[in-house]
Amino acid sequence: MDRLNLKVFQQFWTIAKTYWQSDEKWQARGLLLAVVLCLLAYTGLSVVLNNKRGVLISALSAQDEPRFWQTVLIFLAVLVIYAPLLAGYQYLRDRLSLQWRRWLTHRFVDHYFRDRAYYKLHMFATEIDNPDQRIAEDVRSFTQESLTLFLVVVESVLSIIAFSGVLWGISRPLVFFLLLYAVLGTLATTVVFGKPLVRLNYEQLKKEANLRFGLVRVRENAEAIAFYRGEEQESEQIKQRFLAVFENVKRLLIWELNLNVLTNAYEFIPFILPALVVAPAIFAGEIEVGKVSEAQGAFIRVFFSLNVVVARFQALTTFGAGISRLYQFSEFLDQEPATEQSSDISLIQTTAAEQLALEHLTLETPNHQRHPNDFGHTGRQTKPFKEFNKAGL
Repeated sequence: MDRLNLKVFQQFWTIAKTYWQSDEKWQARGLLLAVVLCLLAYTGLSVVLNNKRGVLISALSAQDEPRFWQTVLIFLAVLVIYAPLLAGYQYLRDRLSLQWRRWLTHRFVDHYFRDRAYYKLHMFATEIDNPDQRIAEDVRSFTQESLTLFLVVVESVLSIIAFSGVLWGISRPLVFFLLLYAVLGTLATTVVFGKPLVRLNYEQLKKEANLRFGLVRVRENAEAIAFYRGEEQESEQIKQRFLAVFENVKRLLIWELNLNVLTNAYEFIPFILPALVVAPAIFAGEIEVGKVSEAQGAFIRVFFSLNVVVARFQALTTFGAGISRLYQFSEFLDQEPATEQSSDISLIQTTAAEQLALEHLTLETPNHQRHPNDFGHTGRQTKPFKEFNKAGL
């Protein structure tokens, strides 16, 4: 859980494949196909709009009025298709994410209550904190972020293919510089910031959940706290939990500050470099002025497509931390149920009589286990109780 590595992707697929191979797989795959087709059409129209924007500037520079108005009409016609297509893409994406969340939430809830897993988790699995947050928040984050990141990757691949051709036709040196610049930026970001940001985000999810649990605990035990006048103690515990959140956020902000300084400087160059490269050809009259705008638009699209990791690095680290938490929880819930206890376990025997008596009573948990510290060693313990008799019972 300390870095973005192959293990995180393996954990992700272990959780994700349960939905995409479930009884709802055809509906899910159909929605995903519709989303990808919308994304493909959206990318194609983006190339057309980028080209017409350059033509518009060239027409203005050359004072070519017929060409200008013709380009405006094409531009508006493309927008009529582009706007509802983008809205439909976003709707289908969110709808698929919502259905995935419903299915995965039901699966976790079913496993949580199966074979008294909730009880075993409370008694023995102390490393798995706040199952309520993992079912509610981590499942929501998992479905939304994983689908968003997948579509970002698909969109990036489509943009690289579509806009690299445009950029190659304008300036080949720009393409080679872009590839080298993107690779160096991605390596620098992941190596320097990967491990600390994933660790801090993992701790942040845990500490925030502890704070919420403390507040819920006060609400559920309000009567007992008031009866025993425990306001001061409970208040101090909540403040300590918030202090842990506060200190972790401070450390997280420092790392985010350094990351933002790097990415802001790193992402500024693509806005000026295309003009510097294309300017000599424009001054020599070899290409139109609008090619600057077209080259800049294509360069930026390819650049940010190649730099998905850098641009979304903070979201990736938070997502990676959430995957680790959800996988740990899923691994516990998917364990084989404990073997049934042997048939020689003594049970309570009842006999009809005029008196109530308890002899050699054995107290056991529902799964016939006790904590080792209860009586000094493991195993069941039998404590004798004095026989008692009360009239009228």
